[in-house]
Amino acid sequence: MSYATSADLAEYLAISQDDLPEDVDRLLARASEEVDYLTLNRVDTTEATHVSATKAAACALCEYWIRNAADTAATVASYTIGKLTVNQPGASTVPIDARTTARVRFALMKAGLLYRGVAQAGTSIPGESSF
Repeated sequence: MSYATSADLAEYLAISQDDLPEDVDRLLARASEEVDYLTLNRVDTTEATHVSATKAAACALCEYWIRNAADTAATVASYTIGKLTVNQPGASTVPIDARTTARVRFALMKAGLLYRGVAQAGTSIPGESSF
């Protein structure tokens, strides 16, 4: 199941659906899988806040992949382990942990979908107790 459609993505990017990549449905499916991973499958598709957040996150992730011509974790250009340094000519300089952008995390965090532990004092996260 994809959290966004090609029409949603075209609207998010402010482009025509004809200008989307040919594999847009695959990208949207992969982005939705990533959202499920990030949220530990806590998305409630009957909750409007979750639906809106996951659509925005899937679109933001597809935007990132389209703009960077990648649909998986980026390749590391160089790394160092102890005294060993390896450089890969022509590799992307995008950090390996850049699988998601700030927009993706922000959309999910606003809906409480990235919550992982104890709430801060005085905060209220639906379904979680605070102290």
